[in-house]
Amino acid sequence: MNAYLEALRALLKRKAAPSTFNSADWQAVGPAIRQRSFFSATINSAKVLNRMRNMLLDWQAGTTETVTNPTTGAEETVYKVGGLAEFRERAGTLLVSEGLAQPSDFKDTRISNVVSNARLQLIFTTNTEQAQTFAYWQTRVTNPRTLNRWPAARFFRRPGAVTPRDRHVAAEGQVRRYDDFEFWLFQNAADIGGFEVPWGPFGFNSYMVQQPVSRKEAEALGLVRPGEVLVPPDLTRFGITPAKQLNTGVEADVDDLPPDLRREAIAAVTARLGPNALGPDGRPTLDALKRARNL
Repeated sequence: MNAYLEALRALLKRKAAPSTFNSADWQAVGPAIRQRSFFSATINSAKVLNRMRNMLLDWQAGTTETVTNPTTGAEETVYKVGGLAEFRERAGTLLVSEGLAQPSDFKDTRISNVVSNARLQLIFTTNTEQAQTFAYWQTRVTNPRTLNRWPAARFFRRPGAVTPRDRHVAAEGQVRRYDDFEFWLFQNAADIGGFEVPWGPFGFNSYMVQQPVSRKEAEALGLVRPGEVLVPPDLTRFGITPAKQLNTGVEADVDDLPPDLRREAIAAVTARLGPNALGPDGRPTLDALKRARNL
């Protein structure tokens, strides 16, 4: 639950940053600024960026709307954005309507073409994956109890990588503390297409992730001394303010918890976001997250 909330909040905190910057220009911008900016290379329309951001939020939150079935005339409840294919369709239409592309541009498959499937897929997958991986990383690193239970992570590759980076191949399977920023930043460095932050994704299509490692294993590897108390590190250089973290201490999805702990987790959510924070399905509503972004 906490990670779900943080993933939504990570997107909510990102403000549209229209500019003519290309990818190299944005790479030169400090990670703390990029962390709070919603951008895509060469898109200089705040309206377009905000609309794209809202589409991603609707997908992430599972937001629904009521529409009329053109065949039966009946009203039906559907997801506002059903996934990548629908995002590409809606975003493509938006870019054409705002004069940033022409219908003929759809034939251009280059990633530099703002309306190509490859480029729109990049916008969709990068922003959603960044939000999700950041959320899980933050809930582990900024919570003292969680950090001391799982103080380290294994650098692990999920299936799917086509061209693995040499640096990642050499480091695959290694276990390092979460606060070993030198290691994690090296694996996510700009010179190999990384994002210069100590959490994933570790560059486009790297398929590298951080797999949490228990205190017992970390001690056996000599990464943590018996009895050592780890303190959450200072993360301000990455644009993170832990004091504003939602639901600190709620570690699991509520569906995975026993009834008593599930009630406690839900109480923690509603205490922070208000009595109407959860929808009928038990998940936080997008409106509640929007109200909570300044907490």
